[in-house]
Amino acid sequence: MFQELMPLLAQRILLFTLSRVGDDEMRINVVPKPLKPDQRDDDAAVITPLSVTGTPKELDEQLPRRVRPLCHLIFASRPGRKSPTP
Repeated sequence: MFQELMPLLAQRILLFTLSRVGDDEMRINVVPKPLKPDQRDDDAAVITPLSVTGTPKELDEQLPRRVRPLCHLIFASRPGRKSPTP
């Protein structure tokens, strides 16, 4: 998962927050932010946070698959940029 995220960090900041939501579940939020404060994104999907809840085992298995579409959206929003390999 972090190999896929590395190229995105050249285009924007990704904030991860983790919280416990039950005895055996946690929530991970991924919030894309522009690299520069004056950078504007016209595509709301590129700045929409991703929130995933599950057990640690489920998140280990599913988080990379959930983050991948966000990566592709961000790359698709920038002309001349190629998506990272799945």
